[in-house]
Amino acid sequence: MTSRIQSFTDLRIPLAAGLSMLAAVLHGGVTGAHFEEWFGYGLFFLVATATQFVWGGFLLLRYFETKAAQNDPFPRVGSSRLEVPYSWAGVLGNLLIAGMYFVTRTVGIPFFGPEAGEIERWDAFGLITTSLELLLVALLLLMITGRRHQQT
Repeated sequence: MTSRIQSFTDLRIPLAAGLSMLAAVLHGGVTGAHFEEWFGYGLFFLVATATQFVWGGFLLLRYFETKAAQNDPFPRVGSSRLEVPYSWAGVLGNLLIAGMYFVTRTVGIPFFGPEAGEIERWDAFGLITTSLELLLVALLLLMITGRRHQQT
């Protein structure tokens, strides 16, 4: 049974990838408006969009490659030590982005740009995107802790 267990085969991975990519698409939808406010705000959203989309895309790609390798007598992929660090990177990145949303709505825009210190309004679009990010974080934490329990 142990030989069949490979990294990146958890059935929750496509859901995690989808949540990340959907959050990226939503961030991408407001990137232009943030560039109009100030280059730095737009750049933040552009980097968040690209990072979330690429992170989710690589996760999904690795999932499909690993699933296909299970039936291949000469697989290109197998177990990986990167599964947990990759998941932790997703947790950290999405917590930082979600945290920035809460900071800008409670304390104000930190340090930079023409609107530094201003408190932004809560909006449904931002709440939905942040909810997706926090759901992704919860899912990744469940996957990480479940993986640890399997290995012990």
